[in-house]
Parts: sequence; C-alpha cells; structure tokens
Amino acid sequence: MMKLIGKSNDYIKTMDAWDIGLLKTCLLSCGVILGLTMRKQDKKKVMATAGITYAATSIAVMVPYLKFLLDKDEIV
Repeated sequence: MMKLIGKSNDYIKTMDAWDIGLLKTCLLSCGVILGLTMRKQDKKKVMATAGITYAATSIAVMVPYLKFLLDKDEIV
C-alpha cells in the first residue's frame, strides 16, 4: 500500500492545475452519480457526512494554499 501511495505522490508531482481540475471534476461526477442512487431515507445522513467532510477537507487544503499565496511578494 505504501508503494502505491509513493507512486501516486510521484505522479501527482507531474500534474498541473488543469490535470488536477479534471481529476476533481471526475470525482465530483462520481459523487453525483452515487448520490442519485441513495435511498431517500439515507440522503440526510449522507448529506450531513458529506458536508462535514467537505468543510474539513476544504480547510485542510485552503489554509496552506492561502499561507503560500500570502508569503509571496508578487500576487497577481
């Protein structure tokens, strides 16, 4: 498993913002398809879990990114 993660990290280093955007769009589409297959009584639980996960991961990704942007002298 660690070898797979290492190889994945190496591959991610070769990606640019466009590739990452495509990957995120693909994962979003997968989530929409899975969401459409949820039973009605399970949707609230799934929505709550997804909302909490989204908030936590957004913070985890955006805080270092914003720090990176603010540390740079030239912000376009």
